Amino acid sequence: MTDLTEQWEKGELPEGYYYVKDGDNMIAEYLDGYFYNNGEPMTSFSGGVDEVLEPVPSYQELQEERENNEFLLKSRESEIIKLKNLLKECQKSIHWYQETYGAMDLDTYTLLAKLNEVLK
Repeated sequence: MTDLTEQWEKGELPEGYYYVKDGDNMIAEYLDGYFYNNGEPMTSFSGGVDEVLEPVPSYQELQEERENNEFLLKSRESEIIKLKNLLKECQKSIHWYQETYGAMDLDTYTLLAKLNEVLK
């Protein structure tokens, strides 16, 4: 049971939108001490609320998360490029091995297929 579930049981949960669990996840509005689903109040756990999971983030919070994700991606971009270049070197070495020795075992073939997939 989460702290939010305990707050709800005590009638101390702030009004707003929350992710709640009722077997499946869903979004419900919390107002005047009740969760609402399709306009119907859910008054107890038998009414459909198993657990209050998390508040639904606001638009501003979602935008901040998106900006943070973009920042993290850009900050890792040079590392990603280095790793891709390393994979290309590995790919060339495997091709050289194949041309030189004329055959590949199954593990090497599988590795080459994975490299090709990553480098698409």
